[in-house]
Amino acid sequence: MRTTYSLTLGALLLAMGGPSETIKISLAIGGKSYKVSGEGMCHYAPVASYYDMRAKMWSVQYNTEEKTGLTSLTLTTWRPLAGGADQMSLSVQVGSADHRIDTVKKSQNVGSGTLKLTPKGNGGTFEIDGKDEKGATIKGTVECITFSSPPAVAG
Repeated sequence: MRTTYSLTLGALLLAMGGPSETIKISLAIGGKSYKVSGEGMCHYAPVASYYDMRAKMWSVQYNTEEKTGLTSLTLTTWRPLAGGADQMSLSVQVGSADHRIDTVKKSQNVGSGTLKLTPKGNGGTFEIDGKDEKGATIKGTVECITFSSPPAVAG
């Protein structure tokens, strides 16, 4: 309950605004290519917690007013402090179609895939290779020029 409350409050605070960073997205979804660039939010927390897992956390949020093409992307990456593979929760909206991959342990996993983060200066590039819940291939990169600290959330 506490984790859910903290995550919900955190999402609300992010929606209310915060520092804006440049995001570059280049994804192939179901064989169709999408390239967008614009302002969004890129955050990094060296210590975060989710489902009793302490981890480093990176998050990316991109939205546009456009009605066609790639209109939104939300990506959260968890790197367990105890070791193990990176885990991700990815949601991409293309027009009216949703595509999701969730590989985070103890959550309701959908789709499958791997994620690699390559740091670059104060930012980094995520390489995604997976399939969504309907079997559509999602492959490509999401680049954040800079990561800022997420807003503090009491919980």
